[in-house]
This record gives sequence, C-alpha cells and structure tokens, in this order.
Amino acid sequence: MILTATPAPAVDQTVHLDQLRLGEAQRVGPPVIRPGGKGINVARVLASRGHAVRAVTTRGGAEGELLERTLSHLGVDARWVPVAAPTRRSTAWVEASGRTTVLNEQAGAWTEAECEAWLDSLTVAVEGASAAALCGSWPAGAPAGWVSRSLEVLAAGGAYTVADTSGPLLLTAAAAGASLLKPNVEELAEATGTTDVQAGLGILFGLGAQAVLLSRGPDGMSHHTREDPAGLHARLDAVLTGNPTGAGDAAVAGWLSVVAPLGRAPLGAERERALRTAVAWSASAVLAPVAGELTEDAERFMQRVQCG
Repeated sequence: MILTATPAPAVDQTVHLDQLRLGEAQRVGPPVIRPGGKGINVARVLASRGHAVRAVTTRGGAEGELLERTLSHLGVDARWVPVAAPTRRSTAWVEASGRTTVLNEQAGAWTEAECEAWLDSLTVAVEGASAAALCGSWPAGAPAGWVSRSLEVLAAGGAYTVADTSGPLLLTAAAAGASLLKPNVEELAEATGTTDVQAGLGILFGLGAQAVLLSRGPDGMSHHTREDPAGLHARLDAVLTGNPTGAGDAAVAGWLSVVAPLGRAPLGAERERALRTAVAWSASAVLAPVAGELTEDAERFMQRVQCG
C-alpha cells in the first residue's frame, strides 16, 4: 500500500478558455471541479492505475465537505483530519495554447491540537505502507519542525519516504533524510540560492538528502543520488503542449508505482524503469484536461522515453 500525506489539500477548479486577457471581462464555461493538492493528485493517479493507496489529509468548512464528497467517489482510502480553517481553492486557467495560469490560495493556520492530530493520524495510517509521500505546501505559519516530525513518523513505520515540497521546507526535508526529494529546477534554485543544478544538488546532499528526482520541464527528468550525483537522465522524444498542472504529481505517482513494491530505493534496471515511468506518466498528465488524471497515452509514452 502507498500512503500520501497532504497537509494543505485544495478544491481544484480548472477553467478552459481560448485566451486569458488580463484586465478584461470574459465569459467562460463552467469550471471542472476535482479534489486537489499535490498528494491528493498523486493518490488519484495511483488509484486510477489500480494501486492500493491511502491518503491522509485535512478538511475544513464547506470547501472541506466538498473535497470529501468528490474524493470519496475515486477509490481512495482517505483519512481526514478536521481543522477549523476552511479548505483552500486552487484555480487553473488553461488557454488553448497550453499556457496555464494557476492561482493558489494559502492554507489557513492550524492550532497546536490540530498539528498533534495530524501526526497521530499519520502514525496510524502509515501502518502497512511500503512507501509514503509527503506532498505540497503547509498551512500558514507552520513551523519547519512539523515537516521533520511528519517524515520521522512515516520513516518510523518502515516506509520509503518521498518529500515533494518547496522553499525552505525542501531544505528541512533534506535534513530530515527523506528517501527522495522531488523539486523542479526552479524550486531547487529557490531553495538553495544557486542556479547551478549540480551545486544545488550538492547542498541538498550535504544536508542529508539521499536522492533527488528533478523535474526539468521540456528536458525531462533526472534522478541523482549521493553515489551518482551526475544522475540518470530521461526525456520524452518530443515536447508536448497541454496543461502542465499536476505533471509533477503524476511523476511522483509513476515513480512510486515502481518503488513501492520494492519498499526501498531502486537499483540498476529498477531505477531506470522508475524514471521511465515517472517521465511517461508526467507526459500523459500534460495531455489530461485536469490535474490528477492520466490519458490513455501513458503506456505508449513508455516506449518513447529516451534514457541515458
């Protein structure tokens, strides 16, 4: 079983339109509403591919009730931590050209009791999980220590741990010794203060990171370890146009689909297969109309991934 942990889920709204014209009034069709947040997207993708998945997340207010209703129909075993702050919304404006503008609300602050309830829920839910992913942003004002404590709880349960976050929390996750970090190149530069990818990776490894799965946009993805800092690179044989929202989440899901049965870091051919799957699922997600879904192209893309 794979566990995802999403402290700041969202009700995702996706609006498709020809072109977003700033400063003008425009009429658009009804938005597509889906349960969202990075870990929720990972769980949805995995469930859609037949993997046993459990999601620990929060809900608050009317938006939280909507989140729970929409997720309950998707085959995800959800464990809810009630919080007072209302669940946030995330709105993606997807233009016909593929250009996408995303407006993400900040999740409201938790109380100390809610923080403890979160950790308690993780402790129970991680039992039986071979892999666990802690994904996304954190509520306003959350101390960095909560990321470390969450990862410690997941690792104590024996799970291979993935941290997909950004900013200072990426450094915290590295210091906590997560099995895998999953930034993109912009997030790596922001967190480490350098645009030199190898230097940035060196900072993460120096803090304690074990491995990094790096999203490189049109240039694909790369997997780096302390033993192989240069990394293994993979990319699709062509650049796709579509909605990139959720592509990184699909990559995490693809990676976990290979690694979870192992219950450890992949080696040799396992590593290449995990990276190929991450790239293929990420590409498939770009062609999907909303985040958290794959198209039928996922398997076909596996044959189009160039790895080396």
